[in-house]
Amino acid sequence: MCGGGGGGDGGASAREAERQKKQNAAIDRVNRLFGIYDDGFNQGKPDKADFSSYNSDYGSQFDEQGYNTALAAWEKQRADAKTTAEKNKTAREDIYSNLRDNTFSYYMNDLMKQRGDAERGAKFSLSRRGLRGGSVQNDTYADIGERADRATLDIGNRADAAATKLRASDEQARLDLISRIQAGMSGDAAIQSATQQMQNAAKDIGFNAQSNALGQVFKDYGTYITEDARARGRARGYNYGANFRSNPGSYYGTTREGP
Repeated sequence: MCGGGGGGDGGASAREAERQKKQNAAIDRVNRLFGIYDDGFNQGKPDKADFSSYNSDYGSQFDEQGYNTALAAWEKQRADAKTTAEKNKTAREDIYSNLRDNTFSYYMNDLMKQRGDAERGAKFSLSRRGLRGGSVQNDTYADIGERADRATLDIGNRADAAATKLRASDEQARLDLISRIQAGMSGDAAIQSATQQMQNAAKDIGFNAQSNALGQVFKDYGTYITEDARARGRARGYNYGANFRSNPGSYYGTTREGP
């Protein structure tokens, strides 16, 4: 072996090797936090050459016991790292799934309210015109159902898009942190930053996913709803007009009939 630990370069090679080792370890930690494990990554694996020596009296010597002990410790560390990555991946997938489910439920609640209003308005209008129980009623409710089905598909797409956006945000954060580690960021700082970025992204994207309105799915049934509200307003002695247009929901009280 060469003395000085640097092959005549003042130890520069050894220092660079140590720097690279720490850098790789930091990148590995970040990847595991995001649920990624590289099974082919052999960082730190014991090298038999490190357990071999030469003695002029006995020739080449290999410390098999020492090597096997070191290899077992490395394999355990590798298995633990893989388990951690798998747990983190499951946790992240749960977050994506929950975001999708919460977004879907948020818009579906709006859709179901709109559908209930449309069906009640249609029921009133059909009854007033003597059309309940016939083909017009069937066509009316079939149309409402079809609109609801199309809106449900749209809501599903919105929910999927929210989950996809968060997943993409996590991946971008991971790649950015790896670049910063390669530029000199420490592993501890990278882990702290990664945790904060993931938390903020989940919060912000979740909020934005539920900040938009669904829109009027049954807008063509507004006439039915208006007629229904006018009738209820007259029955309760209200002076109609602009008040309904500004707040129609205020006229849908306890006297409303079911579908």
